[in-house]
Amino acid sequence: MTLWVWIGLALALAEQIGSPYYRIRSRLQLGNVLLALGKSAEAQKRATDALAEARSEDLENLTTQGLLDLGSTYVFRREFEEADRTLEQALKFDPNNLKALSLA
Repeated sequence: MTLWVWIGLALALAEQIGSPYYRIRSRLQLGNVLLALGKSAEAQKRATDALAEARSEDLENLTTQGLLDLGSTYVFRREFEEADRTLEQALKFDPNNLKALSLA
């Protein structure tokens, strides 16, 4: 099976068991796969939606990851001002996050 199929199965399982953490995590991973496939607009939408849900569920680690993933989509799309703004948000949200520090 391809990575795409595995992530789809993980997302379906997370939806079925009702776990916000795993549902959001699976959506972020799906966005990463879409970005790797060059589908940046769809990846950006997935990251934006997952980020909104992570914020509403008050899941700090997934909020940071969502900001990082969204920032990556902006970099991929050469939208550098948005990327900088988004990655700065990740850094402000979690100032000790080494990934955020290295990307900002």
